Amino acid sequence: MAAYRSPRYEEERKRKRRKAILMRILVGVLLAGILASLFIGVRAAYRSIRGWVDSVMNDPLLETTSAAATREAKASTEETQMPAERFAEETARAEKLALSYDYDAAVDLLQSLPGYSTSEELKAVVQDYLKAKALLVRQDVTQVYHLYFHSLIVDPSVTFDPAVAGFKLNDYMYTYDSRRDPYATAKELKEYIDAVLAATGKSKVNLIGRCLGTTVMATYLTAYGKEKKVETAIFYASAFNGVYMMDAFFSGDIDIDYGMMQYYLAYGKDDEGGDFGTVHEIADIFSKLGLLGVGINKVNQVIEKMSPYLFPRLVLAIFGTWPGHWAMISSGAYQKALAVTMQDAAKYAGLIKKLDKYQTNVMAKFPQTLETLRKGGLRVAVVCKYNSPLVPLSPKSDMQADGTVELKTMSLGALAADIGQTLSNSYLIAARRAGHDPYISKDLVIDAYPCQYRDYTWFIKNCPHGEYPPEIDTMFMEIFHSSTQYTVNTNSKFPQFVTYNTETKKIAPVTGPDTGADTSGGLNSSFFNKVVDWIRSFLQKIVGMFGSRVMG
Repeated sequence: MAAYRSPRYEEERKRKRRKAILMRILVGVLLAGILASLFIGVRAAYRSIRGWVDSVMNDPLLETTSAAATREAKASTEETQMPAERFAEETARAEKLALSYDYDAAVDLLQSLPGYSTSEELKAVVQDYLKAKALLVRQDVTQVYHLYFHSLIVDPSVTFDPAVAGFKLNDYMYTYDSRRDPYATAKELKEYIDAVLAATGKSKVNLIGRCLGTTVMATYLTAYGKEKKVETAIFYASAFNGVYMMDAFFSGDIDIDYGMMQYYLAYGKDDEGGDFGTVHEIADIFSKLGLLGVGINKVNQVIEKMSPYLFPRLVLAIFGTWPGHWAMISSGAYQKALAVTMQDAAKYAGLIKKLDKYQTNVMAKFPQTLETLRKGGLRVAVVCKYNSPLVPLSPKSDMQADGTVELKTMSLGALAADIGQTLSNSYLIAARRAGHDPYISKDLVIDAYPCQYRDYTWFIKNCPHGEYPPEIDTMFMEIFHSSTQYTVNTNSKFPQFVTYNTETKKIAPVTGPDTGADTSGGLNSSFFNKVVDWIRSFLQKIVGMFGSRVMG
């Protein structure tokens, strides 16, 4: 006998079903919007990056076996009536001459190639070289004795401003192609240093490497450090000891963290100190509606399913064949990154051989190599940054960092609290009993005692990875001109822990813990609360048409 159900029961059941269906539709529409926006953004970014990649893949200096490069070589052969191999060698020679600022020789070489008169491509390259030459400013190389190198510095006049340093700087910048094998670049750096020493009559130079530039400096010191041609080496916001975000991308370990996403949008900065105001405001509304976490979970599910297929292809298409970027993969992640990205090991055997050489000889051994060189007379300084969150795309995005590189690897061993936190009371008590107190930051975030060079390591707070505090240049000059090893106690103006004001561009000593920060990022304004309340009320009214109130 069928169970009896009253008309009221049936109506209530239908009402709950309609309510459930509506909620599924609403959530589905919102998630679809979020996913569609992410997909459109990723696709647009991918197309933009891929277009740029395609435009540079013909560079003979790149380590690539791209079919596009093969087609270009074939086209060049037909156009110039030269063997493809020789054509590639000659254009590579021209590019190398241009990279060393010998544009005249590069132009003469290209114009001497058979078929130049009918090659629009070669003519365009020549015009680019001539335009670049016109921008050069002649310098007196006999006054050069400091070398700076980083591939992304565009305006040296800003980086090396005499008005900031307080005296005329006799400096010179070595630029390089950051995509290339660090060993090849280190060899050219050696030749450059030899030329500078020959021209100036000096016996040594000082080196500063920043970010990716420190991988080149580490390679140079590994291969040629025993020649003792470097007086002082400064490692600034270093990547030579590995970068966790690069580990995650090359290994496909991408996972969006809900809590860190909120923190990043509230406190994260781009390399020029800009924030994410509008994006954060929108995300805060979604969070208050209870939808941001749901959307992130759905995106993570999609990423988990797609990552085994998507990330190897994306990495290879964008920078997976650049040895220079592989130099930022830590020793612990290297084998997994290799297995995920280089699935066709035979195809990339030559590249893998170069990557293995760097990992074995530089990455795995450089702390020991550096200490050997220091004992032999090399002066060392390590300058780090902190309190800028990493992009929340990996399980370890809560690590203390400068927005790009995590503090522990950058500092060669500092122990730090997670971003937004302080060291625990139990740790501080034990550390102080062990004599660490002079090396614990006043904001209770960092213990520098475990650093390999605790007396030669500085920390700049609230300074994003790409930001350059002008006063730090002055400190660098003092380090260079010091007759002995410069330490964190040498000048009270440059103590071990300083904080940076992005508005005034000034540094000051860290004096104490941060006062309670508003993790909402200032979004608890009446305007945004009204927007959230209105949307919540609107949804409740719609749901109320189908049943009882479901949103609190």
